[in-house]
Amino acid sequence: MNNPVPTRHGVDFVRRIWVTGLLLLAMPCAAARSENPISRLARLVNPELVWMEGRYDWLAERISTMAVYYEHPLRSGIGARGHRENPDAPDPQVMVDLRRAHELERIYLVPSQREYIGDTGIFPRFFTLEAATRQDFSDAVMIFSTGRSEFANPQGRPVMFEAEGIRARHLRLTVHRGRNNKGWIDKFGLSEIIAISNKDVVSFAAPVTMTGALDSGGSWYPEALTDGRMPHGIWHAGVRSEERGDAILLDQGAEIISWKLDLGERRAVDRVVLFPYKMTTSFESSVIPNRILVDVRDRSGEEWRTVVVWDNRPASSTCHTPVVLCLDREEASQLRVVAVEPWQLGNLRIHGLSEIEVWSGGENIARGLPVKRVRCQAREEVGSLTNGFSSEHMIAGVAVWLDQLRDRMKFENELEELRPRILAVAEESELNVTLASAVLVGLTFLIPVFFYERRRINVRERIESMRRKIAADLHDDVGGNLGSISLIARAASKHLGKLEASPELVGDLEEVENIARESTQAMRDIVWLLDRRDDSFGDLVERMRDTAGRMLRTVNHEMVCRSRRMNSRLTPDFKRDFHMFFKEALHNILNHSSAENVSTTLEDDANRLVLEITDDGTGMRRETAEDPATARKLRERAAAMGGELTILSTPGQGTRVRLSIHSNILTSPR
Repeated sequence: MNNPVPTRHGVDFVRRIWVTGLLLLAMPCAAARSENPISRLARLVNPELVWMEGRYDWLAERISTMAVYYEHPLRSGIGARGHRENPDAPDPQVMVDLRRAHELERIYLVPSQREYIGDTGIFPRFFTLEAATRQDFSDAVMIFSTGRSEFANPQGRPVMFEAEGIRARHLRLTVHRGRNNKGWIDKFGLSEIIAISNKDVVSFAAPVTMTGALDSGGSWYPEALTDGRMPHGIWHAGVRSEERGDAILLDQGAEIISWKLDLGERRAVDRVVLFPYKMTTSFESSVIPNRILVDVRDRSGEEWRTVVVWDNRPASSTCHTPVVLCLDREEASQLRVVAVEPWQLGNLRIHGLSEIEVWSGGENIARGLPVKRVRCQAREEVGSLTNGFSSEHMIAGVAVWLDQLRDRMKFENELEELRPRILAVAEESELNVTLASAVLVGLTFLIPVFFYERRRINVRERIESMRRKIAADLHDDVGGNLGSISLIARAASKHLGKLEASPELVGDLEEVENIARESTQAMRDIVWLLDRRDDSFGDLVERMRDTAGRMLRTVNHEMVCRSRRMNSRLTPDFKRDFHMFFKEALHNILNHSSAENVSTTLEDDANRLVLEITDDGTGMRRETAEDPATARKLRERAAAMGGELTILSTPGQGTRVRLSIHSNILTSPR
């Protein structure tokens, strides 16, 4: 919609009365946005309001087809962190060698993942981004510089810089000031640096050098800036997938599976991209084999030669990102992906992928090719590994995906700006229509009804505004302070450990850090409970997944939701009590059961919602006829929701907790 917003022309009061009278007669035939007659009339006489609402609907529909922004915390290859080594040290720099010169279109800097609630990230505040064809940057061209203006915090979203066709081989990011300032320690960090040329990524696996790097084992290191791993997940567009990919449940752990592609003619392969297989739509685990080989050969009959070996680290960890394997233009006419070690959860052993991409010269040459799966001596053709879909959505190119994330943020900001404008214009228009209708028809009772309704809406909006302000203050002020306390305690504990301070003092500081971290999480839950925008059952389920992933990170855990109530609005009391019951149950498992596997199920049973949590731990010990304290707390929370609680536990054989709640208790009257 590129039409300008129409302006409203002043109409004298008498003329408005006659116009309103005619509209009252035509009202049954008019297309309207609302069933309220006053609202329908207001939109018929005010084209600006109709345009704004149409724009709002178009933006909302457009956003529903775009890539979704969501952070999936990485456990390895998180990114790179740097700092100024001392107060007089030069500005730290990150340099990327693209191996050869390219006509660059755009450069993306992807922020590193945020590690706790209230964490604003460590994206640089002041920096300069340059490109050059020479390694010494004697011909450097500036792409962007903050100058004297601090760069706005991107809040985890990728940041795009136009390169405008600059021909360059080398990129240099000079950080003049980081974002995490503690004394002279000026820290900054990124997850990925992405260079786009001819709509393709030319920075994958590019060598990276960095001054002032803060390496941390397999988590933070410079090479992670070009490995394709970002906390924003798979490169999805908005179109849903009908096929899930290919997964094999193994009978024995040592079995090897391979997927073979015949590329036709001999091609120079730049990279192979492997997409993980998602177990189910309601289970967060996305699996990929623990060890993968990429083999190539020029023609049939020749020996296969292995060109890439990849290991999933940590082994059997959930993989939310594609795996980018660069082959450095290896010549081949046939290629195969060999799954050597399976992904494992308990007794489950799985080899699975959802898509295989083979890139050559900026083109995915594997798209639509048949794939032959080889298992022992059996061969079977698989068509779902090269159809352009992962287990959930259509796969977009990296450049398209990043552009959609950027555009989505712009559209969401415009929606936020349009919402109060629409409310204000609608209120004014409805007031004018109400007054005109009252004068024409004599329905003077509409005026007090309007003001009563307006007062009620204003009171509700003030209450909601106060809730949002309280939540924001908790998130920004208290959360920031708790995060600072945790970081200071951690740093002090490490420093005292080096100075060989008393173990009691070090232990006290560690206790302060733990309390601050737990308080931060408790405050995060309070902020979530205050936010009425997250009142659907689907939002509650996502919160439960996040809580389980955080609390049971050392335990094998799966969560399955079969409920059809995902869009149901919840009462604030039920939202709080149900989540606290779930946390209490997980807390008992974590602290008392010594369980290795935990399973959570949410499903409908007639007109009831059933939550079942099962573990293989030590079970509840009963020393008397009464319930232990852990069970009493669960029964108290179940009683607060009017639910029926059943606890089945045998010492040494685990525990099953089953909560059944009538659906009438869930639904919010709003």
